[in-house]
Amino acid sequence: MRFLGLSREKFRQFLGLCAIQAGGLCAMYLFEPAFLVSTFLVFGLPVLYLLLILRRRNQFSRMVTMVALFGLLYGFLLEYIAEIGGAWEVGAGTRFVFSRSLLGVVSPDVMVWFALWVAYIVLFYEHFLEKDRSQTVSWRSVLAFVPGFLVLGAVCVAHMFGSDFFVWRYAYLVLGLLTLPPVAVLAYIRPHVMHKALLTSCFFAPVYFVYELIALPQGQWVFNGEYIGGLVIGSIPAIPLEELIFWIIFSSAIVVAYYELYIDDMK
Repeated sequence: MRFLGLSREKFRQFLGLCAIQAGGLCAMYLFEPAFLVSTFLVFGLPVLYLLLILRRRNQFSRMVTMVALFGLLYGFLLEYIAEIGGAWEVGAGTRFVFSRSLLGVVSPDVMVWFALWVAYIVLFYEHFLEKDRSQTVSWRSVLAFVPGFLVLGAVCVAHMFGSDFFVWRYAYLVLGLLTLPPVAVLAYIRPHVMHKALLTSCFFAPVYFVYELIALPQGQWVFNGEYIGGLVIGSIPAIPLEELIFWIIFSSAIVVAYYELYIDDMK
């Protein structure tokens, strides 16, 4: 991480984060906890650590807005459409603390997962890669909230009438491709920001890969849909190429791109 220009203090903090992350993954592997507990071990502990070392920073209003927008609103939409469309199924072989009470499909446990996942990425990015200390939330957030609520309305109507509108072939591929247009816009108008976003993925991609290798045998989530291909490692269930590309490798960069485009200042 020295090549990123980290100070000695931040380098020590980064090593501390790595230790906490490794400990959480090891605990998940050894104890095979319920989904919500594993979420806290893998994402919650690092988020608490980053909140502690960020206690004198002013980005919390933007982080909370980002979590509300893309962690909760879009996280719910993504999870609902993915479960209905067969992209994946969360909790098939593990236990939920809360039942699938959101439209009968999405468990609040999964919403906690999305919220902590987004918070982790934003906190990491703000502390280790971003220099801006402003707490102003961009007006562009409205451009994301409005379509999000419109799609939420469409999901509720489709669910009410039992419509299969959101049931697609290769649902994971379709959902992944739908996330890319705003990223392409940011990459075109602010390529230096996308560089920082990709650096964020350099940290998270190995974490997600190890997490995946632990979660699949435990049944934290399963893949029973149609995919363009899969990666098989030993006796571990096959990892769809869509999962490898859109979540493991690039999802953190996508979240940072959305953060800069709709919440931050694109600097």
